[in-house]
Amino acid sequence: MSMTQVNALLTQRTVRFMIMLLEEKVL
Repeated sequence: MSMTQVNALLTQRTVRFMIMLLEEKVL
């Protein structure tokens, strides 16, 4: 895997994690 692919996966996970936290706070 290239660094670009790794960065993309990490970004997706981070964004998904942040959205989960935001949803928990809202709900």
